[in-house]
Amino acid sequence: MKKLCLILVLLLSVTMSGCGIAKDSPNSTATKNSTASANTANKVSTAVDQYDLTKATYSVQNIKINYPQLNNLTDTSKQQKINELIKTSVLEVLNDYQDSLSSLSLTMDYEIKYKGADLLSIEYLGLAYVKDAAHPVNVIQTTNIDLKKEKWLAISDVVTVNDSFAEKIKAGKYKPYSSDLDLEAAGALKTVLEGLSSQDLLEGLKQQTAKFYFTKDSLGVSVEAAHAVGDHLEMEIEYKFLEGLIAVKPQVDNSGNATAVSAGSTTTTAAKQANPTSAIAENQAKEVTLDPKAQQQLNTFFSNFAEVSLDPFAKGSISNLALIRFGIYHNWINNHNLFQTKGDKAYISQDGVNSSVNKYFGVDIQKNEAPGFNGSDGWSYDNGYYAIYPASGETLKFIQVSRLVDLSGGYFSADLNLYEASSGFTDVNSPPESWKSKDQSDIPTLMQKFKATIQLVGDNDSKRYILVDYKLVYRTYAVGVNNWIQ
Repeated sequence: MKKLCLILVLLLSVTMSGCGIAKDSPNSTATKNSTASANTANKVSTAVDQYDLTKATYSVQNIKINYPQLNNLTDTSKQQKINELIKTSVLEVLNDYQDSLSSLSLTMDYEIKYKGADLLSIEYLGLAYVKDAAHPVNVIQTTNIDLKKEKWLAISDVVTVNDSFAEKIKAGKYKPYSSDLDLEAAGALKTVLEGLSSQDLLEGLKQQTAKFYFTKDSLGVSVEAAHAVGDHLEMEIEYKFLEGLIAVKPQVDNSGNATAVSAGSTTTTAAKQANPTSAIAENQAKEVTLDPKAQQQLNTFFSNFAEVSLDPFAKGSISNLALIRFGIYHNWINNHNLFQTKGDKAYISQDGVNSSVNKYFGVDIQKNEAPGFNGSDGWSYDNGYYAIYPASGETLKFIQVSRLVDLSGGYFSADLNLYEASSGFTDVNSPPESWKSKDQSDIPTLMQKFKATIQLVGDNDSKRYILVDYKLVYRTYAVGVNNWIQ
């Protein structure tokens, strides 16, 4: 992993994470259209009661949020109230996007951090992207419930918020939320923590929306950070170091783990969060070793989307205009012979556009439409033909596949790196380390990372991949930051 530039110090802007749990009942207008699936977690048995956890899903347009629900609690009235608390709490994450819900793409999944007879602690991680925003945002939400009192817990209910606690957070154990984003391994954690002031931490800790969670032996606290270092980071402090400060902690028996959640029983990794085919069992997934020919074929397949600057989209949500735009400009770049030039415009038939759309997405254009022109951008439609103002770009965009996972059933998950280079660059399939020998001005720049799902369709010689979803997971945007966290 490359080391982070010291310029990140200038980018760091730290407060405690927002848009979390409120003690009063929040606006719950977004609680419609949720669906449940029976993914049952390990059962907890105590002298008080026993319960299971199942997974439920809130799914509206491009928003998909998984959250747990209690099952098999003896007191059904109590179970219903706690389930309402859980659902309402996680949907508070939408409060930050009330003005942009129609253009929001958000996927979140959860991990049970502690599961006992006394407390239930849940962490949600995900990625939010608002159309035309400069970059996506790594999102965190937490829910902590006192099961006996049937109420949410704010951090002020759990620990004394003062300078001593703030310093203990900075001295705690860093817990990276993704293997692709480890500040400690990148050598940047010390710099980030030095940028934290006790005043900043205290201001955030005093908010009812401060993010925190319980584990068997530690209290975890989430701290908001600059986008360049992941948007948030989590520090864990062992309970033994919080003596005199902590008022609430799990009631673990003498064995130390009788009421703690079993390892992996309800954990969902960041890779699962980004995968829309999460119904496919993770244990069925196998990483695929690509030979040079297969690597080149996949690089070429995905580069078709990079070169037209295809916007990210969730499964089943790509717009008709986005499909038409792809079909037009993909052919302009790769199939000039399909165009007829008349005056200052170039024309392509609707059949030619739809053929490319079907080939790469496995769907057909729903209706012929056009947004008009904005300078040389855009297109018009008339009598079976799309028209554009011809233009040629000086920047080459291409994609290399860094990882391919077989999800079974003909589905594959791909991690993608999108590079930009000068138009004369041709070494697009060579590994990036081989570019170091080139002149500095000729080395491609890593601009974005995507996670995509593709499906193998067709029979025998007609087999091909189609793009199922295309999610932006990281984007360089800060001036002066040349090293990405990888």
